[in-house]
Amino acid sequence: TFDVGITTLTNVDAISSIAYDIRDMADHLQRNEFLDARRIYEDGKHSKQYDIYGNEEDDLLSLQRMAKGWKGGTFDQFNEDPSFMFQMLGMADRGDSAVDAIDKYGSPAG
Repeated sequence: TFDVGITTLTNVDAISSIAYDIRDMADHLQRNEFLDARRIYEDGKHSKQYDIYGNEEDDLLSLQRMAKGWKGGTFDQFNEDPSFMFQMLGMADRGDSAVDAIDKYGSPAG
């Protein structure tokens, strides 16, 4: 549940915890600790992932893995992810289908 009263049906902690990874990467970069910042980018640090049964997985979500999800005009990695769909449908216009929402809002800002 978020402070605004929204309760999601899926665990979105991994995606929201990416902000902590960005914070820590920025701190490492300010101290010229480039290798530490790169490790967080490639491997993640705070973003635990869970399988469909709620069991914690070994791999963390990382910014690099999120970036590699963008392939040929679609977010292949996230199209079936309920939290991604939640975000896309939240931006949809009334009457838009899920496909319409992804077509309109599912590409990176450029």
